[in-house]
Order: sequence, then C-alpha cells, then structure tokens
Amino acid sequence: MNKSSELVKIRKILVRGVSIPSQFFLAPINTGFSKDGLPDSRLVEFHHARSGHRIGISYVGNVAISDRYRVSNATADIDRGEGMWKEVAAIISKNGSIAGIQLACQLDNEPATRKWRNRDQSRYVDRQQRFINSLSSLQLSQIVDGFVSASQHATQLGFEVVQIHAAHGYLLSRLLSPTLNVRRDEFGKDRTLVLSQIIRRIRAASPKTLVDVRISMTTGLHRFEDDWDVTKHVIRTIVESGADIVSISNGMYEVDRFQIYPPQPMGHACYQQHAKMIADEFPSTIVNIAGNIFSLSSLDDAPNNLTYSIGRALIADPEFVAKSSFGQAAEIRECRRTGHCHYFSRGKPHIECGVNHAL
Repeated sequence: MNKSSELVKIRKILVRGVSIPSQFFLAPINTGFSKDGLPDSRLVEFHHARSGHRIGISYVGNVAISDRYRVSNATADIDRGEGMWKEVAAIISKNGSIAGIQLACQLDNEPATRKWRNRDQSRYVDRQQRFINSLSSLQLSQIVDGFVSASQHATQLGFEVVQIHAAHGYLLSRLLSPTLNVRRDEFGKDRTLVLSQIIRRIRAASPKTLVDVRISMTTGLHRFEDDWDVTKHVIRTIVESGADIVSISNGMYEVDRFQIYPPQPMGHACYQQHAKMIADEFPSTIVNIAGNIFSLSSLDDAPNNLTYSIGRALIADPEFVAKSSFGQAAEIRECRRTGHCHYFSRGKPHIECGVNHAL
C-alpha cells in the first residue's frame, strides 16, 4: 500500500448536542478481555490506548444486555463489573473521545462454529427458521425490555453512545431477515418491529443518549441486490424510529466471516460506495461504515454525514488516525493481516495482534 504524507482532515460532528471530535471511530471490537461476564483491567488498557489520538467515538464491543444473552465466558455483560465499566467510560472521555458501547443479544440453539465459511447454508437456514419460530412473543418483548434497561444502565455508567447490535447474525439481525424470520405473527409481518420498538423506547427513556444501530448490508445467503433492497427498508425504519447513527457492516458469522472482515483483494474501504448512497439519502443522519479501512488519505469525496469505523488498523497501531492526520503515514505500524485478532476462530481466549505485541 502506498503511504501518503498528505494530512488527513479531521472534522467535528455535532449530534443531539454532543460534539464528536472526529469522523473516525474505533470499531466495536470483541476483545475477550473479560471472564465469566466481568470486564477486567485489560479492557481499560485497550481503550486507554485507543481513545484520544483523534478518535471520535471509542466503542466497547459486544457487551451482552444481560448474563442470559452472553455469547461465551469471554463476553462481558452490562449487569456486572459496574466499577470497571465506569473506569472504561471515564478513561475514554478523559482522553477526549466519546465513550460508546455496543449492546448485543445472542440467543441460539447451537454453539457458534470456528469455520469462516458455512458449507451447508441450507441447514443453517432451516435451523434458524425453526428456532426463530420457537420464540414466544413474551421472549421477544423481554428482549426489547432488556435492551432498554441495558441502555439506561450504560448511560448511568458514563457511556454517551449506545450502539444496538443488529448485524453479523446476532438475534436482531436474524429477525430482520426475510429468509430466516418466517414467523406468521406480528413479528414476522413486520420484521423490523423488535428493533424499532427498542430504538423508540431507548429514545423516550434516554433523550440525551446517542442511539446507533449496526446492521449488515447483506446476509451472504442471497444475491447482493436482493439483500440490499431489504437493507434500504431497514435503514429507513431505523431513521424514522429516531436513531442518530446508522452503522453499516456486512455479513453473518455463521454464513461467511470474510464479509465481516474483508480480505485485501476486496479493496480498500470496499463498502464505502453503498454507505455514500445512504448518507446522501439521509443527510440528517450520521452514517458509519466499516470494512478494509487502512488508508485515511484515500477516503475522498465523502458526504459530511459519513463517518468511518476502524478495527484492524487501530488494533495494530492505536495512533493510526493521529499519525494520518499529522502527515506521518510512514510511521504507522501497519496491520499485516496475520489473523491473530480473530481469536475465537483460532481457539484463543482473547484478542491478539501479530504486529502489536502489547496485546
């Protein structure tokens, strides 16, 4: 990759009275820095290094709305470790970034696999259809309640932005899929119902909290064009329900993880063009995009409401944005795509990095 000495312009974003200091965010990363649902000091250190440095929002990734909905023992939940959560939010804010937290709900009848591609998608579809059909209306209502309660708790702990995780095959993303959600009740006739209820109730309960929703552009189960039509409808519902930020990612873990973590041949900022379309259509909403963002100087002609979530580049070098903005791209410690950050697929207990040995 060519290294540019060009200074990358940083712009502030004002949303609901909150001044976000940069359009570049730390993507919500599941670090594994927890045990039995409790975050530990390594999570504080991770975000201490990856806040400030011209990072607008530093998101804590994949925090379960309660112990019941945790993915694994390496996943933290919002109900426990209050002191540590406050410390994480406080250090992010002290460093000059906005403290964000991604709230997630995973509920399934089979454990996740470590494979990157699912070779039997028909079995996955059948299993998910049966599982989603098995959920009672009461269970879905409890999940709505759980997100609202977790959001209020997060605000009390010092987080200014709450991101609802409705991407990557987590429960909310499966409910949004016409292929996986074939229910015949109100939750199937309107597949956005659970998500829209969550957004509206959080908005009503916490008017000052910034609400972000992360979705996948496609599931990987169909042609891109077919999924994209569904996605545009979902985005319109998210905006109309009162969300401040729409974060666009891609793919589902149990279908094709290469869509979530695009390989280098897919190109730099490979999902940016579709994000620009959404940003142009909804100019009053902040749109965020992730995926293969390794050079900030090449992100040109972006609408003012388009922002970027950066994962692997900030894992490798916490000062990636700062060095880019000061014209010090040659000094960046580049991600070498060793795959060490994908700890679950490698059978490891927490995140690692092949070039940043501080992790």
